[in-house]
Amino acid sequence: MGKAFNQAVRACFARSIAERLPRFEPWRGKSPTLFSGERVWRWVPLEPLHCFVLLVTSPKGYNEFTVELGWSRLARFPELSMRPSPERPGRGEAEREREEYICRLPELAWGEDRWWRVGEERASPVEADAAAEGARPEAIAADLLAQAISQTRALSADEARRVAAPLVAEAIAQLATVGVPYLERFVATFRR
Repeated sequence: MGKAFNQAVRACFARSIAERLPRFEPWRGKSPTLFSGERVWRWVPLEPLHCFVLLVTSPKGYNEFTVELGWSRLARFPELSMRPSPERPGRGEAEREREEYICRLPELAWGEDRWWRVGEERASPVEADAAAEGARPEAIAADLLAQAISQTRALSADEARRVAAPLVAEAIAQLATVGVPYLERFVATFRR
């Protein structure tokens, strides 16, 4: 479970970020705060400020992934005691004062920590709450079971590529429209 999906996500994400966000280049450095299977891209707008995008696949082998982004003013990969950072993104200026910071893209984009998952329809939080209010408990349980099965079942390489592509496309779109502008605003304040 998860292996073919993770490989498909990594390949598709790497191609997509190279095409849509070429200023971010693959980073192959070492850090005690990186975990096996994570992929990192770096943009250095000016020294010593380094900006990062991280692709995080499920450490539990589920068919899911998330995207993190952040910076270091110390010309290195952020060495934090916890990831993501405790300050929530975009909720004031607290995170901009940090020398090193990492947040999750879904929290920045949608205000909550959601992962891109196989078998999970993407609805806005308002739509999801409205749908859940009118649903019967049996229907909710059946949906949850179907999601759990699709998130943990082994996928063929072809199927993994097919289901990963739209999820990665959505993540890259959010990164391009929400994540990168967030980093650019931070870079602009750093230059002042």
